[in-house]
Amino acid sequence: NVYHRDAFVSWEALLSHGYTADNIGWFDETELDSLRRLYPVQGIVRMQEGSLVKARGAPAVYVVSNGRRRPIYNWNTFQAFGYSANQIYEIDADALNDVAGPLGTVLRLEDASACPARGI
Repeated sequence: NVYHRDAFVSWEALLSHGYTADNIGWFDETELDSLRRLYPVQGIVRMQEGSLVKARGAPAVYVVSNGRRRPIYNWNTFQAFGYSANQIYEIDADALNDVAGPLGTVLRLEDASACPARGI
């Protein structure tokens, strides 16, 4: 068995990396102490690159790119990148920086034609 431990900053960050509740191991206290000694936390994990995120109750949508959250300029830009509203993770506004990174530059429509890759 190959184990590793990551510390995700939020449930949404865990989901954005493709994990589900089924991927979480449950251990009693003795097993957990042993795992902590053998497998230290490898790092703090934020949202997956290319993930879409927004604050609950706010209209602005961001894409995570290079450790920053880039505001998407408008709906046409959102569509040009091939995004869908069901891909957006909603999180608490006070956790945006921790979960998705600090604010980056605005993602505009011309960015889609310059680089067709998502999450630029």
